[in-house]
Amino acid sequence: MSEIHVVPSESQNTINVVNGSNGSSINVVNGNTGSSVHVSNVADFYTLAKSWAISDELVENLDYSAKYYAGVSQNASNSAAQSAQMAENAKDTILTDAGFIAVKNDLENINTVAGDITNINVIAEMIINNNNLLFYEEIEQ
Repeated sequence: MSEIHVVPSESQNTINVVNGSNGSSINVVNGNTGSSVHVSNVADFYTLAKSWAISDELVENLDYSAKYYAGVSQNASNSAAQSAQMAENAKDTILTDAGFIAVKNDLENINTVAGDITNINVIAEMIINNNNLLFYEEIEQ
C-alpha cells in the first residue's frame, strides 16, 4: 500500500491519497472547520466520469453523456445545413422556371402600364385644371 500525504503551504488543509489492495481513496480535510470529504474506490469514479464524457448510452439511468448530446447537436446542425441547401436549390430552380419568368414579365408589364396610367392621369388633371398646359393648334394648309 502506498500513501501520499499533502499539506498545502500556508494552509491547514490536508489531502491524503491512498493506493491499496482494495483500490484507491482520497481524503480531504479542511483544517479550519474540521470538515472532510472521503472518496473511496476512486477507480469507480474514474469509470463513471469517463462514461459521462464518452458514452452514447444512459449513464447510471440518469441522463445521456456529453458525447451523446454533442452527437445530437451535430445531427441537428447537419440537418439545418441540408435544409438550407435544399432551399437554395429550390430558389435557383424557381428563378429559371419558364412559368415563373412569364409571371415575372407579366408583372413588369403591369408595372409599366400602371406607370403609363399615372402619367395619363396627371395630364388629364392638368387639362381639367388648365394648369401650365399649352395647347397648340395645327393649321392645315
